[in-house]
Amino acid sequence: MRTVHIMEDFTGYPSGVKTSFAKGAEPSVPDAFADLIVAKGHARDKVAPPPAKPAPKAPATKDASREAL
Repeated sequence: MRTVHIMEDFTGYPSGVKTSFAKGAEPSVPDAFADLIVAKGHARDKVAPPPAKPAPKAPATKDASREAL
């Protein structure tokens, strides 16, 4: 199964059952059906968002209690 982004309204038979797909939807469909509708321009593969970058570390600060010694 693959998730695709539907580019235009169309009707297809992903599992032998008539199914309507609306523009903007992101359904999971069988791989062979996904290959077909991507090749025809009805859909495109949904790209996974890039992994979140870790938050930058705060610069090290000197411990004020040690400086007093």
